[in-house]
Order: sequence, then C-alpha cells, then structure tokens
Amino acid sequence: MLAAQQRQDPNQLSILIEKNLEIPTIPVVAQRAIKEMANPDVNVSHLTRILAEDQGLTARVLKVANSPLYAQAREVKNLQQAAMIVGLNTLRGIVVSVANRMIYKRFGKVEHAMWEHSVAVAVAAHAIAVKKKLPHRDESFVAGLMHDVGKVVMNNGARDAFAQSVQLAAEEGLTSIEAEHQVFGFSHVDVGGLLLERWALSPRLGQAVFLHHDLELVSTVAEGNEDLVYATNLADKIAHTLQIGTLVPPKDEPEPIDLAEEESASYFDLDTTAMADLVVQVKELYEAQHQAMV
Repeated sequence: MLAAQQRQDPNQLSILIEKNLEIPTIPVVAQRAIKEMANPDVNVSHLTRILAEDQGLTARVLKVANSPLYAQAREVKNLQQAAMIVGLNTLRGIVVSVANRMIYKRFGKVEHAMWEHSVAVAVAAHAIAVKKKLPHRDESFVAGLMHDVGKVVMNNGARDAFAQSVQLAAEEGLTSIEAEHQVFGFSHVDVGGLLLERWALSPRLGQAVFLHHDLELVSTVAEGNEDLVYATNLADKIAHTLQIGTLVPPKDEPEPIDLAEEESASYFDLDTTAMADLVVQVKELYEAQHQAMV
C-alpha cells in the first residue's frame, strides 16, 4: 500500500505522483499529428502521412470517424477523407481519444468498466454541448473521455493500491477522491491534470479534468471555461445515473435522483423534463457509439 499523504503544493504533488506512478507519454505519431493540426497552415497531405506511420492508430481513427457520433453521408475510407469530411478539429479530438485508449496496459473487467464509463461521459458531454449550442463540441467529447484518465494511470501503475481505494470507497461510503487520498495521498484528478499537462493538451481540457468534481473552484480557476467544466461534471453524473461502468456499485437500491437539482444542470438551465430527455438521449447515443470506441 502506498502511504497516504496530505495535499501538497503543485510541484511537490507532481513529485509525489511521479515517485509512485509512471505517467504514460502520448504515442509518438499521435503527438506529432496533434502538433501538426495545431498549425494554422496545416498541410493535410503531410498530416495524413504522419498518421499513416502507425497502422493501429490509423485503423482506430477511421473506425471512430465512421461511428454514429460522427455519422457521414458516405463512408470515410482513408485519412485524407477523414481530414476533409469530419474537419481538422474533429479529427484532432478523434486522435486524442484513440491515444487515450492506447494507454491501457491491460483490458480486463475493471479496465473495461472504466473505459465504458469514459465513453458514456464523452457521449453525454458532447450531447450537452450540442443541446446548449456550446463552442468546442469536439473538445467536450475529449474532456468527457479523459475525465477519469488518472484512474487508468493509477490502475496501470499500482493496481493493488487502486483496487484497495475502490474497495475502501465501497465499504466506507467514501467518494473516489476521498478513498484515493487515503491510499495514495493524491487523487485521479491530480494524476489526470498532470497527464494532460505532460501531453501538452489545451489548458481548457486540463481544467475540465481537474475540476469536474470540484465546481466551487470553477469561477476562480477556470474563468471563461465554465461551460466545459460544467458539461463534464453533468455528463459524469448522467453516466453514473445510468450506471455505465460504475466501479463502486451502491450497497442498497439507490434512491431516485433528480439530476435537475444538480448545480451543473442549473448552470445549463435544464429542468426535470429536459434532464430526463437528455438521459434517454445519452443512453441511446452510448449504445450506438460504444462499440466503435473499443
């Protein structure tokens, strides 16, 4: 068991995390492609040549590009078409999503549950962004998909300790954050924030991952990025309501929850009826989408 320690300043926290865990690097080809897409004068032919260097990455990108979420009038058969048809912003989100899936070291029952939950949150965050006409819809999907990436890293590097934190949360009725702090001395949002920083992804994504459990800090830490943080928070709650990939099942039959009472639902002005409709929509979208993300 890793010794529990108190929260420290960011630099000390990073040292503590990296002392106990290996922060995975983004696959090289994905990193080069993301960097290329950040160039305002991106050359699509050069971009597709970069992606084509990794056949596994290419196959996954095309699979996701043809999934229901990005349904096109015609099949996307190659990377050139993907770049031209779905657009570079969407393609960038797809590449990051695929890179996220590739950091799993194993894919047993626990990992499968974590991945399914992440896909559900991604679909829900995207649905919220579309419904409320938010900018950066593709970024919403990526934020949802990566919101719990810290758990993947913790499970990869310290599987027994991570399992202990899950068991502790179940037995003591703790949140995952509380249980992880007792076992590790840090939580999955700390690890996830560090990973996104290492991957040089946008600060907006980092804020959504780091704050999706802590809305009290949004107005001060993520000013101007409230939409993405609140969408990720609400999407997470929707996925838990649907019990998709929940690692800590409730001991007893849970009481019905009116998600409209959640702060993030109020932020988007979603009443009980709107929330109920959104949950049904997310369930349908998830069932159509999740096989393409495996």
